[in-house]
Amino acid sequence: MPRSSLDKSAYYRNYYQLKKELIKAKYYEKKEQKQREEEMYEPYGGESQYYKNSLINSGFLIIK
Repeated sequence: MPRSSLDKSAYYRNYYQLKKELIKAKYYEKKEQKQREEEMYEPYGGESQYYKNSLINSGFLIIK
């Protein structure tokens, strides 16, 4: 017995609604992760400055 177009449209509507929710969740998760990283590296002057100081202290980077 063939499926009706109503079933197919409901399937696609549900599929795209779930995708939309997944994309939204990933967006907020990424946004929160970025905020946590900024707070973590704030005392050092930023992430790049932290790693630069780390390389200088370990002896891999020498500034003349």
